[in-house]
Amino acid sequence: MRLTTAISAAALFIASASATLWCQDLPPGKGGYGHLELHKNNVTTGEEYYIGFGSKTDADGNAYLVPGIQQRVDLQACDSAYIGKTGALTDGKELTIYGRLTSGGKCITRTSDSSLVLAKCITLDGPDVAPQFFTLKVPYYQAQRIL
Repeated sequence: MRLTTAISAAALFIASASATLWCQDLPPGKGGYGHLELHKNNVTTGEEYYIGFGSKTDADGNAYLVPGIQQRVDLQACDSAYIGKTGALTDGKELTIYGRLTSGGKCITRTSDSSLVLAKCITLDGPDVAPQFFTLKVPYYQAQRIL
């Protein structure tokens, strides 16, 4: 069974913070459902394909997200006073996880032009963490495989 998720970038919140960002790797769960693969659907054809990080890089050497590459990413639940979100919450219908997506020790990061790159993870809780902070919502019946 495939875990289908919707990932959206977290909104910015104004707060002062200089503490270290606290993040925890989520366990893979039964059958490895704690690990994710990135997919994209072609809205014209309905075709689904993998997306991953390729050889194209930005000026800082961070790899861009490109189609056709199968890659596993891991989700870390994070507490951020700056963002105003804490780890993982459930309402019994779905599990909402706030945090960052990692691969190979780096974090998926939203750039100023809304591209996604794999960059060094930010460790201080402040404005620089916002481009690496995501919300993942999983239906509760699937979330039990993660927990």
